[in-house]
Amino acid sequence: MSEIPSNQQIEARAYELYLERGREDGHDVEDWLAAEKELTQRRDEIEAVSDREEPEEARVGYAAVASGRRR
Repeated sequence: MSEIPSNQQIEARAYELYLERGREDGHDVEDWLAAEKELTQRRDEIEAVSDREEPEEARVGYAAVASGRRR
């Protein structure tokens, strides 16, 4: 699993949301939470696609190598 979005990533996306709203003040917490949720969902979607694209035999092979066993 990937790491959670960094504060810097969240801050950058929250600022983009602020700009998209026309620089309307008073939504800083809302923007922060929306940015955090969006980035986390994006990360989860990417991981789900990656998991589907990797063949099962590759995951088994990686696990064997990681544990020191070979097939």
